[in-house]
Amino acid sequence: MTRIKPILIILISFLTSNLVEAQQIQKFESSLGERRTAAINEIVNDFEKYLDSNFSGKNLDAKYDKYLEELAKENLTKKWRISPSKMTKYKMLELFDEFDTVRADTVWYDGEWVNYIWENDDLVQSIIPLNDVSINKIIRETKNEIFTRMLVEGRFYIALEKIYEENPLADGLLDLRFAEGKTYDKKWYASELLKAKLDYSDYFVKRIIAIRTYEFD
Repeated sequence: MTRIKPILIILISFLTSNLVEAQQIQKFESSLGERRTAAINEIVNDFEKYLDSNFSGKNLDAKYDKYLEELAKENLTKKWRISPSKMTKYKMLELFDEFDTVRADTVWYDGEWVNYIWENDDLVQSIIPLNDVSINKIIRETKNEIFTRMLVEGRFYIALEKIYEENPLADGLLDLRFAEGKTYDKKWYASELLKAKLDYSDYFVKRIIAIRTYEFD
C-alpha cells in the first residue's frame, strides 16, 4: 500500500487538475459563444502554422520559445500576421481591443488639480501636481501629450475576466495588459512571457500568446 498511495495521490491530483481546467475552458467559451470560440481556435491554428513555417526543425515548445526570443529582440524576419479577410471577420466579432489616439481638448488648473478632457469626450480626468513641478509645465505637457483611448474592449479579454480569479495566467495577463508605460512594448511583453516558463501545450497559453503578441503590430 505504501507504494500505491503516492500513485493514487498523483492520479487524483491529475484528474482534479484536468477537471478544473475543463471547467475554466467551459466558462471561457460560454462567455465567448460559438462563433467567437471558433474564431479564436482558428487564430491559434494559423499561429502554429506560422511557427511551423518560420521555425522549422524544432519541436513545438522550442518554436514558441524561439518566437518569443526573436520578438523580444525585435529580430523576427517574418512577423505573425492575420490575413485581411480574416481580420475583418474578427473585428466584426470584436475579439480584439480597439484603440485610437487623442489629445487633450481642454486643460485647466482648479487650484488643486490639473484637469483635462480628451477630444470628442466629456470625461474629466485629473493629475495631482507634484510640489517641485510647475503648474504651467504640467499644463503644457498635458496639452502636447498623445493619449491612447480604448474604443472597444476585446471579447477575448472579457472572457478571460470570467476566470481570472481561478487562473493565475489569465490574472497575470490582465495585470500586464495595462502595465504603466508598457501597453505596446512588445520586447518587454515577450521577455515577461519567456521568464514565466510557460507550458505551451496549455489551452490558455496558446490563446494568450497568439492573440496578445499579434496585437502589438
